[in-house]
Amino acid sequence: MLQTRTPIGLDVTTQLIAAANNVAFTPVLMNSKVWIPQNTVSSGALNSYLVYTHISDYAQAAVTIAAGDKIYWDNTNSVFTNVASGNTLCGYALEPSPSASGTGIIEFYSFAA
Repeated sequence: MLQTRTPIGLDVTTQLIAAANNVAFTPVLMNSKVWIPQNTVSSGALNSYLVYTHISDYAQAAVTIAAGDKIYWDNTNSVFTNVASGNTLCGYALEPSPSASGTGIIEFYSFAA
């Protein structure tokens, strides 16, 4: 399960009405931005979303990520990747991550693009 790694109190969050059902810590694409919901809620409910944080233990595509790579959300496969084509920019790799492991640290930012 996706974990936040930012020191306590340094995450940036916002509250929005969920456009669809949300599962806690499963990224969603809304209005061409990637958001990480903090709670499981039904469509139409108010939810808190991470806007800026550091994450690890995330779902990762079968690609090797190097430190400094741009990170994209692949909404079709629900994974983070370093492949830009057809995906949404949402951060940068702070640490490397072997293929499909999700073990590196990503600086996640909804407004990276």
